[in-house]
Amino acid sequence: MSIYSNQFGLSSAWGRIFFLYGPKEHPSRLVSSVIQSILRGETARCSSGEQVRDFMYVTDVASAFVALLNSDIQGPVNIASGEAITLKDVVERIATKLGRRNY
Repeated sequence: MSIYSNQFGLSSAWGRIFFLYGPKEHPSRLVSSVIQSILRGETARCSSGEQVRDFMYVTDVASAFVALLNSDIQGPVNIASGEAITLKDVVERIATKLGRRNY
């Protein structure tokens, strides 16, 4: 992309999204599958949960892309929340929000 932009005198930027969640999320993804399991009264299936990720809600990502479009930034831009969280903590937060103590 940089080569094309330079060749034709254009500026370009592209956002790199990491761990997106929100409405219409595929049911097999972590946040969606945990919510569905808890709502059905089932045990949420996941790993030990020690992995660290940076999750970001879909509307926040959309806002970041709008800001990127309206900026003079060029090149790759990481779009992330800046908050590292373990998968276990994500599951615990979801369970708490849904009023479930054992998940």
